[in-house]
Amino acid sequence: MARNGAGKSNFLDAIYHLSRGKSFRTIAEGNAINWDSSLPFARIESHISGSKKLALILSQLEGQNRKRFEVDGSPKKRLTFVSNIITVLFAPQDLDIVSGSPDIRRAEIDDFLSQSSKVYEENLREYKQVIVRRNKLLQRIAERKANEKELKFWDEKLVESGTGLIKMRYDTLNRFAPSVIKYSNDLFAGEIGNLRIEYLSRFADSPEADNIADEFLSTIIKGRVKELAAGRTLYGPHRDDLNIVFDNRPIRIFGSRGQQRIAALIIKFAMLKYLSENNQQSPILLLDDIMSELDPKHRHNLEEFIQELGTQCFITGTDESQFSRNFMGKNNNLRLQ
Repeated sequence: MARNGAGKSNFLDAIYHLSRGKSFRTIAEGNAINWDSSLPFARIESHISGSKKLALILSQLEGQNRKRFEVDGSPKKRLTFVSNIITVLFAPQDLDIVSGSPDIRRAEIDDFLSQSSKVYEENLREYKQVIVRRNKLLQRIAERKANEKELKFWDEKLVESGTGLIKMRYDTLNRFAPSVIKYSNDLFAGEIGNLRIEYLSRFADSPEADNIADEFLSTIIKGRVKELAAGRTLYGPHRDDLNIVFDNRPIRIFGSRGQQRIAALIIKFAMLKYLSENNQQSPILLLDDIMSELDPKHRHNLEEFIQELGTQCFITGTDESQFSRNFMGKNNNLRLQ
């Protein structure tokens, strides 16, 4: 609990750093370093699971931002480091999951799936590498510096890794979709009922489709001229989207700002439930200034929901009046000056 600008979000961002190896507030990691510090680095440290110690060191040397990941004092790669803490974050900017552009929704689902499956995270990393190399080749072909036949290898790699992503996205979203419907009806039935989230792919409408790879490859070949003209890969799961609807209407178009905010929160709760059921460790819920835009009824529903979760939760706020006395009395309170 603290006034605006006192560092509440920074506190959550420190936990998020240890979970995802990056900030949820800024792309420029150097901004996390105290501007008044005489030393150009910041260290975030946490003890978990009894004796395990995590540390993330951010530094600025010769104008370059650098990160070092440590587990029990030993340097680790990011993939190994981020597997130690699982988080689900809801921050004010998460309204964009519902109202923003497709790339924001793709980034959200990729981050969620990367926490639930290391196979997905590795597949996603490989897919992005293929995209970069294939784009460079498309540009070289357009400049007549390479032969179009060289694309065959990268077409196959794109289809192989991309098909895996599509199937895993479909499968996971189908499994956590019932929780989205349940929470929309149980927690916010007066505002938004029968909320649904659907995966939109150009190549298939279900993970069971046998022809995803064939459709993918066929689309690439048919669109060769367009890709060469654009100099980049135009087809694949990096162009897919999520359709979020309530009462059979796209909430991005027909929902109010309040309904869109609630929809984003419901999706986060469904992600939390899925991660709780499909991981050995319990995820941490991070809620940044969640109560400020909820009315008393929805605040009460949210407090009861959090109490029943059985998972660790950090909530920031500016005013104690946003929380009930009962809720404040049952939980630990930290005040930042």
